[in-house]
Amino acid sequence: MAIELARSGAKVAISDVDTEGLARTEERLTAIGAPVRADRLDVTEREAFLAYADQVNEHFGKVNQIYNNAGIAFTGDIEVSQFKDIERVMDVDFWGVVNGTKAFLPHLIASGDGHVINVSSVFGLFSVPARPPTTRPSSRCAGSPRPCDRRWRWPVTR
Repeated sequence: MAIELARSGAKVAISDVDTEGLARTEERLTAIGAPVRADRLDVTEREAFLAYADQVNEHFGKVNQIYNNAGIAFTGDIEVSQFKDIERVMDVDFWGVVNGTKAFLPHLIASGDGHVINVSSVFGLFSVPARPPTTRPSSRCAGSPRPCDRRWRWPVTR
């Protein structure tokens, strides 16, 4: 996604908890001449996300779009799943989206042309056996931009 955005002329800020994958993506973006900022970020760390949003806005001068794309999954029936595993999925897949949206929203509104794009698994649209821990946050992610769009439609897009 970052590569395609960069090819279309976007300045790209990327973040990931996986520093090796982050470095590989940064190299690919640099190789095509894209303006890029790459930072290690755990989307579950709210204060770090707030600081990151401010840093990205300061670095590029404004933010027009964010892509909440972090996600993890595991397979397991709910009765044998550990609470810690379910909580981790919720923290990344749901709270990561909330943290990202809340952190960047003031900058998106200030840009006059802000957009929030939330990426979730297909399990946000339907449920399958042995995937309930992934289905719950994905369904929340798939539905979360609708109220925000209605509330901020004019301030964000005008």
